[in-house]
Amino acid sequence: MAAIVNPSFALDPYTDLPDPSPQRAPGASKAGPAHDPLNEVPVVESISWNPHSPRRRGWLVAIGVAHLAVGWGVAHSMLHTPAKPKPTPVEVRLIAPPPPPPQPTVAPPKVEIQMPLLAPMPLVPPPPVAVVTPLAVSAEAPPSPAVAPRVEATVAVATAPAPAVAPSVRELPAGSVRYLSEPRLHLPRMSRRLGEAGTVLLHIAVDASGQLKSATVKKSSGFERLDQQALIDIRTARFEPYLEKGQPVEWTADAGLQYELR
Repeated sequence: MAAIVNPSFALDPYTDLPDPSPQRAPGASKAGPAHDPLNEVPVVESISWNPHSPRRRGWLVAIGVAHLAVGWGVAHSMLHTPAKPKPTPVEVRLIAPPPPPPQPTVAPPKVEIQMPLLAPMPLVPPPPVAVVTPLAVSAEAPPSPAVAPRVEATVAVATAPAPAVAPSVRELPAGSVRYLSEPRLHLPRMSRRLGEAGTVLLHIAVDASGQLKSATVKKSSGFERLDQQALIDIRTARFEPYLEKGQPVEWTADAGLQYELR
């Protein structure tokens, strides 16, 4: 049969253990039934906790001191742990190469040009002047030599024909121009859009057959576009030949072309 143990029991090596000999239960009479060892239940007395024992107090103090020492050591190590030094950042600087030393400027060698010395001109004596002594003329003249008779040769010279006289150009007065077919006037589209109009006075030269030889602007209309168009339109005209003594001659005159907006 299992033994009944008091839960408040704590084994202390320094506490005296109870006597293991069996004891009688309180109130049991000395005279009783016969002793039966099989039915007897052993009774274990509880050992009470005694905090006031000197040995127990010493152990408690030692344990407390040990805990305090350990705690102080941990706190001291945490407070005095040296901080790890921060790594020094590495700076990379690009250093420009030193400029090359200035090269000494070498002055070009001076070339001395020696001018050749001119030799002095030799003194040339003036040529001697010849003195002409007039000869004495004798009183008697020598006989004159016989003169040979002259033979006249007639040379036929071919005479060139007289150059043809270029016909003169007749300058006609203003307003005397006569057309076989009048010029066809064309007002430029841009001039019509911009409202450009006016009269262009041209100076023309016409040959003997009535064909236009040249034309120039004598007085502008005020618009360059109309002036250029007048030089084009005058070439579409055919003029009447001008007769002088029954012969057609070249002539020049002023002709006006008028451009109007319609």
